[in-house]
Amino acid sequence: MKPKLLTKEQQLGIFNTPNAVELLREYISYGNDAVFVAQNRLQTDCLERFVRKQKKPVTELQKRFFENLSIKDADEIFFEIEGNVYPEVLIKMLETFSKRTSKELLLEYGKNCRIHDAVAIKAMEVFGKGAKDIIFGVKYLSIEVFNKMVRVFSKKGVKNLLIEWSDKKLYIYEDVEKKIVKIYSGEALKELIKSFIENKISIGGVTMVKIFDVCETRQEAKELIEQAIKKDRNLWNETLDKIVKYFPKKQARALLNVFFEETSPGRGYDAKIKARYYKALRNKKKK
Repeated sequence: MKPKLLTKEQQLGIFNTPNAVELLREYISYGNDAVFVAQNRLQTDCLERFVRKQKKPVTELQKRFFENLSIKDADEIFFEIEGNVYPEVLIKMLETFSKRTSKELLLEYGKNCRIHDAVAIKAMEVFGKGAKDIIFGVKYLSIEVFNKMVRVFSKKGVKNLLIEWSDKKLYIYEDVEKKIVKIYSGEALKELIKSFIENKISIGGVTMVKIFDVCETRQEAKELIEQAIKKDRNLWNETLDKIVKYFPKKQARALLNVFFEETSPGRGYDAKIKARYYKALRNKKKK
């Protein structure tokens, strides 16, 4: 099969061929190369420069991909599909191929490409709890996928799945964070927050500020915030406000200092916003 971006209609046409499984398996195997080449195609239109800038030798397949991709195709692969197979094609596969073949191909595709929401939901409908490893290919956890996960895996099962998921890069949308902090509390929520901070799940202020609810002592809260700072995490405004109010002035100032001076997110804060927190500290009654 030619290494290029096939249109959605061309990809769906694969199912009308007698060797559909083999053709789709071959096309899915191009996923990692497609994303890699598409990113580079958006940065240069010259094959020679593409080859020269790579630290590792460029394969013949990658060279042919580069020559066959237009800027529009590269944009579609890198920013829209985040892979080379349209979600509608993967859903059609789940409806057409055997469960064993579909699962094999989805797991392979999800190693390097994004599993879109509709595909993850369909996979849970087809495989039930057996879809666990497939949905690890979701890069952005939406409320639709999260709600389906709760129905399929149960509340406790989702907690365990999120902890297992933590070593994979994942962004959680704010409405999902709100749902998480609504259905989990106490030790369960603390376990989740610790896992999110330690690993690669990106969380916002909705979840981070819950440190103060799940930690039983100031020392425990301080240690968890310090761990977040060590991991170069954003504390967000909600947590920074709470730091000023919750800790003695000396401790609060020390936490603010290290966050604003030593973390990537902290250094990105506007000077006026930083000044607001230090002003609040100066005006705070000493404890």
